[in-house]
Amino acid sequence: NKATAHLYIDNPLKNRRSQAQTMTFRGALTPEPVAGQEAADIRSLPWVRVHCLRLRGGGIRGGLLLHVEDISEEIEREIQQQDWRDMVAHDMRSPLTNILGALRLIEEIPPGRSIGENDLELVRFGVRACLKIRSLVDEYLQVVRLESGTLPVRMACVDAVRLATEGVSEYRETAHAAGIELRLETAERLFCNADPEILTRALQNLLDNALKYTPKGGCVTVTVSAEDEQVRISVADTGCGIPKRDLPHIFARYYQGAGPGRKRGLGLGLTFCREALAAIGGHTAVESEEGRGSVFTMSLPHV
Repeated sequence: NKATAHLYIDNPLKNRRSQAQTMTFRGALTPEPVAGQEAADIRSLPWVRVHCLRLRGGGIRGGLLLHVEDISEEIEREIQQQDWRDMVAHDMRSPLTNILGALRLIEEIPPGRSIGENDLELVRFGVRACLKIRSLVDEYLQVVRLESGTLPVRMACVDAVRLATEGVSEYRETAHAAGIELRLETAERLFCNADPEILTRALQNLLDNALKYTPKGGCVTVTVSAEDEQVRISVADTGCGIPKRDLPHIFARYYQGAGPGRKRGLGLGLTFCREALAAIGGHTAVESEEGRGSVFTMSLPHV
């Protein structure tokens, strides 16, 4: 197909005192418009950066050197990071608004009046909003520390069955309130080499994710098994599933899938799982089918 480059000026550089003039453009390559067809999504188009260099001196007059590079991946990262920043701002703004509202109502309490139950509920409301913000910040910092290798790791022999049992017990009430069945399928005893706190947090993230995407009446199953000298902890759900185009990127920071039923969020939970398992000598994997659910598996060396 014939393509036309729509180029937007990006940091033009001109130096009239030198023997060369340089200008840089970047833009999307869009196909010729066809009557009756919708315009292409700018995110799905190939992007290029064009460096234009006018040559002077050395007997060359009027020469022009063009350097063209594909920057589609760079643009995709920029878009993902901007989407992530927008979601951070949105998720921070909501609890901050709640805190501000609670404080203003408390501020209006007349001096000398005793604090009643309604006033205490305002305080508790503000505390919950503060904890929400702290949780968002902690999640981000933990991912950054894992990626930089600065999060302390304390390896030990971990009873994987016990860890999974405790994790399921912690989420049973949440699942019941959402109308979701939460199952546990395990062997009698299986031990792995891991940091128990990091592994527990990774399992919590997978359970959070599974319950978030499983509709009422669905089921989430946690399975602990052994295979090929590995202990496998799997979390399976009967939710909306993940589109094939999203699967290669599902563990990447900032990435937000756009399939039906996908919900907005910081996109750090699965990134934490990937980095956490890598830090303790394991790995993560996912299998999914749209409309039928997903299975996330954490594998660690058997002890």
